[in-house]
Amino acid sequence: MKQKYCPYCDQKMKISHYCQECRRIVWQPYEQNVDYYLNERHPQSEKNCLYHDNTKQPEKMGKTKPNVPKPLSVFMIVIGLCVACNILGGIFMVGRSAFYGISDMLSELNRPDESVSSYQELTDEEVKEIGVACNTQGHYDVDLEEAASVLQDAFHTMGYSWDMYPYSYNETDGEYSWYQTEYDYHVDTDDESANGTTIEICADTATGQLHGIYIWSEDEKHFLDMADIAVETMKTLGLLPGAPEGRTLYAESLEYNPYESSEPRYGAEIVGEPGGGGDYYQLRIMAPEQ
Repeated sequence: MKQKYCPYCDQKMKISHYCQECRRIVWQPYEQNVDYYLNERHPQSEKNCLYHDNTKQPEKMGKTKPNVPKPLSVFMIVIGLCVACNILGGIFMVGRSAFYGISDMLSELNRPDESVSSYQELTDEEVKEIGVACNTQGHYDVDLEEAASVLQDAFHTMGYSWDMYPYSYNETDGEYSWYQTEYDYHVDTDDESANGTTIEICADTATGQLHGIYIWSEDEKHFLDMADIAVETMKTLGLLPGAPEGRTLYAESLEYNPYESSEPRYGAEIVGEPGGGGDYYQLRIMAPEQ
């Protein structure tokens, strides 16, 4: 069975793209095959254990008695006692082995079947019919379509054109749910350095409420422009009160560890990642979890 793990904290993930342990969005979790081997015996080299315990032989009595029997009779008595002890020891060991075997079998019967997963993928229609927001993300009281309209106006103001690609994925795993619809805006320009520069706005598929905004680019100049556009969009929507412009907010985020504090800044969870040398500059501005 394959199990997904978080690359940041190495903990098991219950949701495909979100880690409850370190509260990070994980776009590329790593997977590991997990196998179980049941009723495995102790190695023969482990002699100091109950399974390999040897029954001690009773010591001969050194005390003499009157009317000592003949040597042959004493020899036969000793042989008989040894045989009886060996038989009793064998019975004891068989009983002990049976006890541990039954105990292991009962433990395996009571072990949860981890091969049976509660993970499900849902369609947009199924999620909208449920009509309840997911519980692994925070939500702003702003509609996705309204946010998209404001973002497009900000693109025009900065002199950028774009191509937009919608995408959605909706997942549940037991009590956890993750519903997400994304509008990915790819910068469209003749400048090849802008290739891959993207602003992504994401919202809850069930309710349309905004989850947040995510910016990334390999080029620092275009990235900082996108950061300004993203922050200006959120301010126009009445979010990020008191926040500076996008490039300043990004610089602040590199000096601040959001996982060391439970208090959001400017009403948001803000995470920046340094770029350069082939790495993407990244900035995530997400609604705090309730």
